[in-house]
Amino acid sequence: STHAMFRLNEVDFHHFSTWREKLSKKASGYIEVDLLIESPLGDHANRFVSLMAHLLRDFDYVLVDLPQELDSLVVKIMEQSDVVYVLTDAISDSLVQTQEMLKTLEESFKTTREHIRILTVETTAQEPLTLRQTEQLLNYPIFYQIAYEKALAEAVPVQQPFVLSDPDVPYSRAIRYLSRELGEVLVGLALG
Repeated sequence: STHAMFRLNEVDFHHFSTWREKLSKKASGYIEVDLLIESPLGDHANRFVSLMAHLLRDFDYVLVDLPQELDSLVVKIMEQSDVVYVLTDAISDSLVQTQEMLKTLEESFKTTREHIRILTVETTAQEPLTLRQTEQLLNYPIFYQIAYEKALAEAVPVQQPFVLSDPDVPYSRAIRYLSRELGEVLVGLALG
């Protein structure tokens, strides 16, 4: 399938189903939309909220990959979210930047800790900090640690997602767990 880029100001909400037909489904079953939001911001925040409302009627889950910069549109999107997942490398420099962002979210935008889940991603750039060191530095609990997977870094993009082609590596198990958590389909065991 082809990859499409859309401009937010070109989305026709009066004929949304026609626009939605232009979206391409990936071989793994999800739909990816690249949305270009041009400056100045103008009424883009309201248009984006309208787009999210339309998408949420058609899809069970909508994931939005946001930039690190906290402008008014990013904050508006975060306010509409049920959960904000913050991905950060588990190295000191990245964690200091993440700590500053979390502080800004709490102080300026009144985001609650229950609304934010921190995911750390191991990289080969430096030795990662331990879970305890990371939580102390951020003053936040770490929701999940994603292990570094050398095979993923070296993988050539293919039609099948890495988690399906290599399901038993720690990275794939982590992604499956996060998917189940997001979909609220965790498996529980009762002993006794």
